[in-house]
Amino acid sequence: MKKLFKISFFFFLIFLFISNFSFEVKKKELLKESEKFGIKDWAKFIIENSDEVDIFNYNRDNFIFNLLSIKKNLEKVEWKDKIDDSLLFHYVIPLRVSQEPVENFYKVYGDTIFELVKGLSMKDAVLKINEWCYTKMEYKPTEPYDQNATTTIKRGFGRCEEMMILFIKALRSVGIPSREVYTPYWPFTNSNHAWCEVWIDGKWYFLGGGEPSDLDNTWFKDEVKRTGIVLSPVFGKGEKGYELLNVSKNYFEPVKLKIFSEENTIVSASVFNFAGLLPIFLDTLKDSLTFELGKNSYFIFGYKNGKLDYHIVDLFLDTSITLNLTKDFVEDTSFFLRVSSVVKQKDETFYKPNFDSLNIIRKSNFERLEFSGDTEDSLFNTILKNSRGNYEKILSFYEKLNSSEKEILKIFLKNFSPKDLVSLDTNGLYRELKSLKYPISGIDDSITENYLIKQRIHYEPISFYRDKLSKYFKKFKDVDDEKSFENVYRWVERNIKDESSKNFYKTMKTPLETFTLKKGSELERYILVVAIMKSLNIPSKLNYDMRMVSYFGKDGWKD
Repeated sequence: MKKLFKISFFFFLIFLFISNFSFEVKKKELLKESEKFGIKDWAKFIIENSDEVDIFNYNRDNFIFNLLSIKKNLEKVEWKDKIDDSLLFHYVIPLRVSQEPVENFYKVYGDTIFELVKGLSMKDAVLKINEWCYTKMEYKPTEPYDQNATTTIKRGFGRCEEMMILFIKALRSVGIPSREVYTPYWPFTNSNHAWCEVWIDGKWYFLGGGEPSDLDNTWFKDEVKRTGIVLSPVFGKGEKGYELLNVSKNYFEPVKLKIFSEENTIVSASVFNFAGLLPIFLDTLKDSLTFELGKNSYFIFGYKNGKLDYHIVDLFLDTSITLNLTKDFVEDTSFFLRVSSVVKQKDETFYKPNFDSLNIIRKSNFERLEFSGDTEDSLFNTILKNSRGNYEKILSFYEKLNSSEKEILKIFLKNFSPKDLVSLDTNGLYRELKSLKYPISGIDDSITENYLIKQRIHYEPISFYRDKLSKYFKKFKDVDDEKSFENVYRWVERNIKDESSKNFYKTMKTPLETFTLKKGSELERYILVVAIMKSLNIPSKLNYDMRMVSYFGKDGWKD
């Protein structure tokens, strides 16, 4: 065992040197390429503020050509001279809006969107783009991880955040500054909301993504005045490459809550949501801490070194409180959290979208996304229907397989979520299928399908990893599954640095990205362990608390 890990560590040092060198080379190549097209300053700004995993995934398509598309359109629009460097760098050229996978949206849709807005004023262009987004999608709840704008178009629907992502990218594609805005939790009902702010002629306005309305006249214009806080992340500001702005003043007149306590006390302000107290803001106190919040009641909590204190604050005027960290736990108690009353605003709008016309276009777009054929296989029909606008690519791949390969593909894709089917890229899929060993004698099919064949492990981007990981780690496989698990776990523990992303979006790495970059959060390291075990044909899973890995051996599940 010691000899194995000495050899492993030696190769790791070599691999780490190559990996870091390649990473620096990647940045230099992107900057050199960008210089040819006169966008080096843009590229440098994005690289300096991007998470490593994004830089790892940047290429000519999703980096150089995306930026070139924005540059080309910006040079032709009427508002080009209104966009200063601050607006350009923070609200136009960033390639990421939220936690969505990196994509080449601007390259693919830039020309289409420019044709929509050619000759229009800035405001009319914004309204026109929102109409276009409306014809491409509708609101439906989806899985917790974000899909990118291209997937939303292929799928025809998304959550509020996914609708906002498409709208913002469409606006930025023609040089219109825009940004993500959200309230973490409503204080008067369950859930939360995300929408878009757009800069027009010197002022920020708000709109729902793919929800045509006049500026500042959305369906939630009354609700947002009652919320606790409205936040907006800004790419490229601050030491961590982002800054979180409190933009509540754009929606209501906030009041100040000043909190005093011991230095390094972790302080949160919470509202009642989903039958619990959920934080809308959390920070570490220095001398004092000031929140600017809406006029509601809040549960204020402070914690340090096992000691705590809390206050129920009715915040309707500027207020100061002191947290005395003397409690060991929260005693049984009851209290009320009051919320602002409803104040209905008058609709004052001259913009009236033609929904009859837009709905005809929308219906036509949605019909093109649906698989209406019949493969004479009910399971595969369901897979194709769930894959929406991606069904042609999957069907084409399927038709090239022999009969036994088709059966494996169906079992493999049966365990994909609909969102993953829509975004599935068939490049590399054949090698992944060839790496699957199915069935496994002595193991129930339900265990095999759910904990071996199922590709997704948690909320990481869907990816192919078995082919490469199985080749690299085959020497770790032992006749005894417990020893195999011990080998894998120790390798990850020794070779993958425990380092969480400092970026606001905290985009999760795929198993191969964690393996290649040799760093990841605690959860990403556990995900890699599961991926390696699956690649070695041993059913594995994350435990319910996401802080441990289990594998299925001859005696059942073991941690």
